[in-house]
This record gives sequence, C-alpha cells and structure tokens, in this order.
Amino acid sequence: MVIIYAATIFLSAFLLFQVQPVVGKMVLPWFGGSAAVWTTCMLLFQVLLLLGYLYAHLTTRYLSPRRQAVLHVALLVAAAFTLPLSAGEGWKPSPDSDPATLLLGMLAVTVGLPYFLLSSTGPLLQHWFAGERPGSVPYRLFALSNFGSMLGLLSFPLAFEPAFVMTQIANGWSVGFIAFACLCAMLALRSAGMLPMPATLAAATSPAGATVGAAFGRSVDASAGGASMAAGRASLGAIYGAGGPFGGGCEHGASSAADIGDTGRASGESITGHAGGAGRTSGARETGDMGGAGSELALWSALAAVPTVFLMAATSHLTANIAPMPLLWVLPLALYLLTFILCFESPRWYQRKLFLPLLAALTPLIIGYTNHPSLLPRGIAWPVALYCASVFVFCMCCHGELAKRKPQPEQLTTFYLMIAGGGALGGCFTALIAPRIFNDEYELALACLAALCVVAAALWRQENLWPKILLTSASLVSLMWAASVLLPEDHQVKARNFYGTVKVHETTYGQAHVRQLSHGAIMHGYQFLDPAKRRWPTAYFGPDSGAGIAIKATRGAGPQKVGIVGLGAGTIAAYCQPGDTYRFYEINPLVSQLAASHFSYLADCPGKAEVVPGDARLTLEAEANQQFDLLILDAFSGDAIPVHLLTREAFATWFRHLKPGGVLAVHTSNLYLNLAPVVSKAADYYHRSAFIVSSRSNHAIGTNASQWVLIGPPERLAQSGPLRPLPEAPRQRLWTDNYSSIAGILR
Repeated sequence: MVIIYAATIFLSAFLLFQVQPVVGKMVLPWFGGSAAVWTTCMLLFQVLLLLGYLYAHLTTRYLSPRRQAVLHVALLVAAAFTLPLSAGEGWKPSPDSDPATLLLGMLAVTVGLPYFLLSSTGPLLQHWFAGERPGSVPYRLFALSNFGSMLGLLSFPLAFEPAFVMTQIANGWSVGFIAFACLCAMLALRSAGMLPMPATLAAATSPAGATVGAAFGRSVDASAGGASMAAGRASLGAIYGAGGPFGGGCEHGASSAADIGDTGRASGESITGHAGGAGRTSGARETGDMGGAGSELALWSALAAVPTVFLMAATSHLTANIAPMPLLWVLPLALYLLTFILCFESPRWYQRKLFLPLLAALTPLIIGYTNHPSLLPRGIAWPVALYCASVFVFCMCCHGELAKRKPQPEQLTTFYLMIAGGGALGGCFTALIAPRIFNDEYELALACLAALCVVAAALWRQENLWPKILLTSASLVSLMWAASVLLPEDHQVKARNFYGTVKVHETTYGQAHVRQLSHGAIMHGYQFLDPAKRRWPTAYFGPDSGAGIAIKATRGAGPQKVGIVGLGAGTIAAYCQPGDTYRFYEINPLVSQLAASHFSYLADCPGKAEVVPGDARLTLEAEANQQFDLLILDAFSGDAIPVHLLTREAFATWFRHLKPGGVLAVHTSNLYLNLAPVVSKAADYYHRSAFIVSSRSNHAIGTNASQWVLIGPPERLAQSGPLRPLPEAPRQRLWTDNYSSIAGILR
C-alpha cells in the first residue's frame, strides 16, 4: 500500500507543476503573446494552492473520515468531467474586455478544480498515511514529492514541448489526472474504512512492521522523527508559500507526532534534525520567539510575499524583452522552488556570510540593468543568467530567514498559512494591482528594495552588526539607482496596462530631435520634430528596408490597400498617398491612443488610415477577405515575438487576405531569436517564394538596421530593391497552433 501512496504523491506533484506551463502556453495566443499572461496564470495558481491548503486543513479537522472521503471523491469525479484540458472558443477576448479578468475566469473554469484538488493532495495524504500507519513517518515521500514537482516543471520545456504537439500534451495530462483521481479516491475510501484493509497491510501496520523500511529502505523512529518532520520539511508544494505536496501539511505531521505520544518533544523542546530535518533549534528562538505576535506574523508573510513579487517581476521582464516562452517561465520558477527545498531541508544551505553580500551586490545591478539594458553585453545568455542568479539569491535570503524563524510545532498551521497568504498577496500585487496603479514596471525595483528591508527586519535583533551595515549601505546605493527608475524623466509620457508599458519621450537621433515610442526596453518608432521631416519614414521602415521595398513593389496604377499588423507610432502611414487605404490592427489600446495623440503619421496620411482594435489574427479570422496588396507583419511586445502569428494556421489567414500576386512582409529583426527559419518553413509549406532583405542604419534619414522576409512573386519583388532568396531551413520544424519551440532559433 505504501507503493500506492508513493505513486499518488509523485503523480500529483508531477501534474501540479507540469500543468502550469501547459495552460500558460495554451492561452497565450488569445492574449497577444503578452508577458502578463504568465504572471496572471501564476496568480491563479497561488490562490488555488492557498485554497487547497485551507480545504485540506478544514476537512481533516472538522469532517469525519467518512464525510471527508465522500466529499473528496465527489470532487475528484466532478474534476474528471472538466477534462480533457482545453480552452473553449467562447473565452476568446474581445477588444473591450478586461484581459486579466477574462484570463482568470477562463483558467478557473478550465483547470481550476483539478488544480485545486492536486494542491490539496499532499497534506491530505500525509494525514491519511498517519492514520493508517501510526508511528511511521514517510520521509522518502517528501523526496519523491519534490522530485515529481521539479520533473513536472522542467520536463515540459525540455522534453514535452519540443517533441509533442499541445493537443497530445493536454490529452496526456488529462489521462494522468484520471489515473491520479483513481488512486486518490481509493486512498480516501480506505482512510475512512470504506474499503477493506488487505492482510498484508494489516501485518505491516502491526507493532512488528510499523515502518516504511520495507518499501523505502529506512526504518523511522516516531518519537525522533515526528516533530522533525513537522518543522524541518517544506516541500515543493509550498510554491509561493504552502499548500502543495506536503507544503501546508506539516501541521498534520506535528499532530501525528503528538498522537504518537511524543508530546514533550512536539510541544516545546528544540527540534533536532533527523534525516535532513531542521538540524538545529527553531529559527524563531534564534531571533526571539514572539509566539505568533502580529509583528512576527507580518514578517512571515512579508518574507514569503517579497520573493514572489521579485520572481514574477523578473520573469515578466525576461519574457517581455525576449519571448513569452515556457522555458523562460520555468527556469526562474524552478530556482525559486529550489530555494524552498534547500532552506527548509537544512540550515547549512543558507549561509548569511555568502548570501547577504550577494544580495547587497545584485540589488543595485538589477535596478540599474532594468533601466539601462546596455550595461550587459548583447546576447540572450547575459540577461537570463543575471535574472536567474538574482532570483536564486533573493529567494535564498528571504526563504532562508523564513526557515530560521520556524515556530514550535503547535504554531505550524499558522506559519504555513501566513506563508501561503504572503505568496498569494505578492501574486495579487504583481498581476492585478501594479499594472493598475503604476505607469511603469516599478515592481522589480521595489521588490529589490523590499527584499533588503525585510531581510534587515529579520536580522534586526541580531547582535552582529556587519549584516546591518552591509544591508544599510546596499539600501542607500540601491535607492539612488532606483530614483532614476522610479522618478519620471523630462518630456516623458508613460502608460501601462495588461500588455506592458508604453513610453513616449523626446531624444536625439544623430543631430536631429525626435519623439520616440518605446514598448518595454525596445524602441518601436520615432518621428522627427522638424516639420519638414515629420512625414519621413524612420526607424525600421525606411525606403531601403523590407517594408519600403514591399510598398514600392505593390504600388500599381490605382490606389494601394495595405494591412499592417502592429501600429507602433504609425510610421508606415508615411507611405500613404491620396486614395490609399492603410488598415492597422493593434491589440494594445494604449499604443493606439499615444500614436494618435503624440505622433502625426496617422493624421498626416492623405489617404484613409484606420485602426482596428484587438488581436490581428482573431480579427482577420472573423473578417471577410480584405484583398490587400500588401500585408505587413510587425507585431511585437518589447522584443518578444508573437508566436501565434507565425504558425501555419496564422500564415493561412495572412495569405487568405492577399490579392493574387500580393506580398506578405514579415519583420524579423530580433536581438535574441533568429526568426527567418520559422518564416522560411511556413513559406515552403505553402509553396511561396521568400526573400530576405537586410538594411543598415542611416542617420541622415533617420533609419535603423533591420531584417525583413518578403513572401511574394519573385518577378514583382526583384524590380523594387536588393534582396536575396531566403535560405532553406531543413532542420527547422514547422510551427503550428499545436507546436512551437524556440529552442532551435536562439541566437
């Protein structure tokens, strides 16, 4: 029977963490590929984990075993009817809907109940196991749970995403949940005595056989291990706090220790390590046990909330400026969870002499780099390494201090509840509150400063002065750096929403004064302030760029009709002539507002310039054939690519809206990703000719270096400018709505 417990624990942990990137990637195309999709997903997962923890706590405390089993089995059956894992077409957003609220609702309906039940599994199974085997402590189940959690999290971007399509992955996950539900239901009914106990289990639970050694190779002493398990083990289920596999279930371990008869040790003596337990006196005593006073409760919550904010803000910054891909979601989260394992497994992993100086050094560096990305060399490795290292160090410091403040076993329920609540609070702040009260992404800089403050508060009663001096000095330096990030610049307009931060400010380009539009850290267009030059096409859209060549190639004797996916500053409207129609598709309402209010490209257009709100692909799928002479694809959020606009199905939509002989122009300039092979594969699939156009910067006319891929008739394109055939990409797999992976196109 221990094998069934082990299988259930492993499967629940694996499914709990694998479903997070799976669901995130499933819903990403409907929300413009925004980096906020992942932070919103994380918020819902945090709240569900907290609710799962509360459910396990309340049902084991207030319901009889039989009623508990009936309720849990009924919920498992109901969850099975919500499968297979998929998002209904009715949840597709409209231009006037609130994307964050809609996404939370869709996630709650799609995966809410299965995820809620998975999050409650750890504490419930620990409680049932203690009831069946009094005197046995499942140490190896902790390790198995942690292994399953990390495997589930990392396996998606590294193994499943490159090898399988999303439908196969979602269906496989659904089958795994059905298997889990059957195992969990069987254990629930057995715990209530509603299923007979096999003779082998009855023998195993006799005094002669009450150990886990037969299955796990270790005999566990109840009196030494019960309390140690309660205070010394926090598993990966404590994602963002507590509530997952054995995350919040530790109070059950404490109660089982008391049930065994070791009340003296469980209620007051120092908690010594046993097989990787706490290993020393409880950290709450180290700093002065406040016995659950309000200040100590607030500190527990803050030490959980701050690293959650830092994790989500750092991940959002990475995905907004590189790509909203599962690999960049998973790496920081895996490091975050690893700090929980290390800090709660043993105090030897968190050494203040090592991590506090690193915290002090990284804080001003992170704040400075956020505002000045040029501080690091070019390439994807540097920002990923910096942010991942920072997530690890910041979380080690906060979680290390949190682990040192573990209370006595009778207070563990409150302890883990405050951790879970703090994690959920941090998630709410980052995903819902910050985008509504800030006009820029300030939460990363604020999380850096908050980490210094909360760690300093945890160390305040220490007699050793060096940590206080170090953190105070780092706070002053970081505050000066933060001022440059948090204080507004001259002549600058900032605005923020679900799709990111958009800025307008005046600067110089060469010797000329320009007004520039930026999304995140990436420039998305600018306009000369000199009235004589304000209709010049600038940035990536000059006459020698792929866009300029395509516009020239598709201009005939009559009016020209051009579709543009992505508005930016509206620069392409500079090519508009009387009688022309330039139809822009823009998902971000802030971009539309700023392009109209701070730039004159749209107003100066002598033809018809119209802006259609909403995601371009969803809109064009619903529209009749537009008969475009040219369709320009230039939709980016920061430097992140809109993956859903580069799939086989998306290209089918683009080609449907072109006239016979029309041209599709795809902007492939990117600091981190080589997008040309992806476009090449799609062009090959539809038997279209593709050409690559590279242009250089020219300060005299205000243009930047750019790379474009033009798909259209060779005889029409060749007469309009220098271009070369796009090389074939035999090793590149065709992207579809069911499959995409950027692992092979990283620069």
